[in-house]
Amino acid sequence: MADKIEEEELVKRITVSLDDETYRILQQWADDEARSVPNLLAWLALKAAKEHDQGKDINGK
Repeated sequence: MADKIEEEELVKRITVSLDDETYRILQQWADDEARSVPNLLAWLALKAAKEHDQGKDINGK
């Protein structure tokens, strides 16, 4: 059981391909916030996932 809990707590890694313009915009945004692009994307994904999940609760879906 302890192994399963530890496994679930691991950070998942993914690979994302971005066009040059999108990366440039994200790099500037990350620089403005003293973050790395991967850190910014992780924060954006978490924010979007939470908003999506809250929307399901509100809409009953």
